[in-house]
Amino acid sequence: MRFRNITMLGETHQAILVSMHYSNDIGPTNKTATPQFSNIFFDDISIAAADSPGGFVGLPESRIENIHLNNVHVKKSGGGWQCQDVDTKSSGATDVTPPLTCL
Repeated sequence: MRFRNITMLGETHQAILVSMHYSNDIGPTNKTATPQFSNIFFDDISIAAADSPGGFVGLPESRIENIHLNNVHVKKSGGGWQCQDVDTKSSGATDVTPPLTCL
């Protein structure tokens, strides 16, 4: 999946969020029923303001793989990026503000 050439005006809570956590009441399941997120690209994204730039949250049994950000800028942000259960070897970020150090 590719997100490209997006401009977000105004202010939002989280600018970019990719998360597999949709319920705390559901425990781990079998591999065929567990979601898999991979091959996600964000290119040339401009965000005016956000409480948090966002995050990437996989599951211990299904880490997010191959996620890449290039030229993604949150001009005004109250915090940093969050990453949990992401395969950092297959993922990366270039020219991102605030800096995305968890990928």
